[in-house]
Amino acid sequence: MTYHINVSKTNVKEFLQIIHSLHRLGVVESYESTRDLVTPGEPLAIDTLLNVLAKSEAEIAEGKCVRITRG
Repeated sequence: MTYHINVSKTNVKEFLQIIHSLHRLGVVESYESTRDLVTPGEPLAIDTLLNVLAKSEAEIAEGKCVRITRG
């Protein structure tokens, strides 16, 4: 199951410590930052964007994706 979590910039270090711990325990299978997908100023290939959107839509349709945001 995939979760999208918006983390406050001031709490990234603490969040990553928690994620690393959960990964070591086997609770979290994998994790990545959306910053890993593209660098600022670098164009995102249309095929890549469409693949990300298609995967996300499929996960939402299957109930595998929950979006968690903090305002």
